[in-house]
Amino acid sequence: METLLLWSKEQMAIFKPNIQTTRIASLFDYIQKSFGDTLSVQVTFSNPENLTLLTDENYLQTIMYNLTSNAIKALKLTSNASLEWKAFQENNHTILSITDNGPGIQEAAIQILTQESPVFNTRQGLGLHLVRDLAKAIQCPLIVQTKPMVGTTIYLYRT
Repeated sequence: METLLLWSKEQMAIFKPNIQTTRIASLFDYIQKSFGDTLSVQVTFSNPENLTLLTDENYLQTIMYNLTSNAIKALKLTSNASLEWKAFQENNHTILSITDNGPGIQEAAIQILTQESPVFNTRQGLGLHLVRDLAKAIQCPLIVQTKPMVGTTIYLYRT
């Protein structure tokens, strides 16, 4: 697994994002189809302005899929588990956020998402490394806010 990850990371240097106008509604549809049968977690979407985004749709789908999957896993012991994806504009930035009402995210996971660190001998967090690297490739910084036993919000800023 580690060898595969290192190889794929090297391959990312070769690939260039295909930046185009992407409807956020189509991204939300993709997540809803991917996780629609997750009955234990109520997943909602908010995109009142029907926003679009200049980005690589496949990169962003992968980011959103991994963040949603991780949130659903974190919510497995939470009663009335909920997850909300939002799209909004603030200070000329388009922002996507994912918020859950779970146990909060561990500091090690926050560091993986927000700091440049190599992947060596790890058995967890590979998806988070992928999220971080893809977000960097499409110039979409990540900000994490968490409170133990209250939940986590991860913001993706399109600059």
